[in-house]
Amino acid sequence: MPWVNTTTKQDYASGHLRLAGGGDADIFSKPGRQTRVELNTSNLRVDDAGGNILVDVFYSVREMRTNNTFLTWSGTAQLPIPADARKHAAVIQDTRNYTQSWIVLGEHHDWMPLDNVEGTIVERGQYRIDGPGDDLDNAGIQLTLRAGLRYFDGQ
Repeated sequence: MPWVNTTTKQDYASGHLRLAGGGDADIFSKPGRQTRVELNTSNLRVDDAGGNILVDVFYSVREMRTNNTFLTWSGTAQLPIPADARKHAAVIQDTRNYTQSWIVLGEHHDWMPLDNVEGTIVERGQYRIDGPGDDLDNAGIQLTLRAGLRYFDGQ
């Protein structure tokens, strides 16, 4: 069995968002209003020690009304490479970044599922745009990240 396929998987969630623009930290979603959401992953790579797959994650929520509240969050997820694959030069297989933006119509204070994740680093996920009061801790993402790996085991 010279070629071995394996996967790495990790749950990942945003933390406290940052007020990047607009009048206040409150996304005021309500019937008739629109909120723009963006979620992007980028820079998929193996860390210098060869123990983790790293991927940069960016999430933003923009209120599409008068004061245009704009909240952002970014971080770097670490997906541990399985021990058997660490002994070899592993190659990341068939994993695309997740790059989507969309408009949410109306009032939403609950977590909503992510769409269009098939074939991307995001296996599944959910997002939230609003909650009671300021939304620096209400808005966010919860993701399960997954990457396929392949390595040659010449033993």
